[in-house]
Amino acid sequence: MKILFKTADRSNLVAQNVIHHLEQRVFEIADCSKMGNPNDFDWVIYAPWMSCEPIPPPQIPKNRGYKVCAYISDLHVHRRFKRTPRKLVKYLNENYDLVLSVYYEMGTEPNFYQENITIPYVFFPPWVETDYYHPSDKPSLYDVVLLGQYDSRRVYPFRFDIARNLRRVASREGWRILLKPAPRGRSAERKLDALYEMGEIVGSRYVETLGRSKVMIGGTSIYKYPLLRYFEGMACKTCVVGDESPMFEKCGIMNALNYWQVSRRTWAQDMKMLLEDDGLRNYLVENAYENIMKNHSALVRAKQMVKLLEEYQ
Repeated sequence: MKILFKTADRSNLVAQNVIHHLEQRVFEIADCSKMGNPNDFDWVIYAPWMSCEPIPPPQIPKNRGYKVCAYISDLHVHRRFKRTPRKLVKYLNENYDLVLSVYYEMGTEPNFYQENITIPYVFFPPWVETDYYHPSDKPSLYDVVLLGQYDSRRVYPFRFDIARNLRRVASREGWRILLKPAPRGRSAERKLDALYEMGEIVGSRYVETLGRSKVMIGGTSIYKYPLLRYFEGMACKTCVVGDESPMFEKCGIMNALNYWQVSRRTWAQDMKMLLEDDGLRNYLVENAYENIMKNHSALVRAKQMVKLLEEYQ
């Protein structure tokens, strides 16, 4: 089966792992390319809702001899080009043959997309390139890290509340912490090399930081879908704590088995317990790492993608 990826060039972007690593693994198991005439392929893969993709999203030819699949990781950004959910559904139904989406449920109407999209809609959770994200063999640097977006109470209320109080609690408990916001700008448009030279925690420095941290604070957004950061932390053998996502169970992520669910009321006492109980923390870490390696590597997800494309061919 011949597959064409029509995605932006991420060779020097922070968000390259969103699609780039999957592409590389699909290359290993299918006849795949980033370039060429779509009519020469069986499937064309688009990622039409990522911040580095064209706006408005691509217009797909009506008369074509190939099928088109949409991979969706940021469905809510349709607001940037003024598409309501119903217009979005209409666009998908009229232009695509298959949707692979990181959202199983979303928003106030959890099943809105599944119930209104008439083409096959498949839950396709995040993945990590396990050759890139890996544990560190160096001593820990931090007891607790909180990285990424946490300054927006509207989008990230869980992280926002913890960030406001983390330094105070850490000072009281004697924790070594790292509280570091994401670099400015849209994640998929940030230049990895330049940010690394500026000392930002990106690229291999980000991987090393996770691998040398005992506990990583996750936290989903108001959209409650499983964020890539959870998978990255687990792949680096960091104990991940965070709030609940209704989609975690479908990813094999379970409270008290491979991550620790906390609330905005209990997070401080929960993390104190985890930092004092090495046995419990290591139990969670090892189970999480096993789940990532078995179910959420880029190679596993690439095999799933190829199988789905064969099924809906």
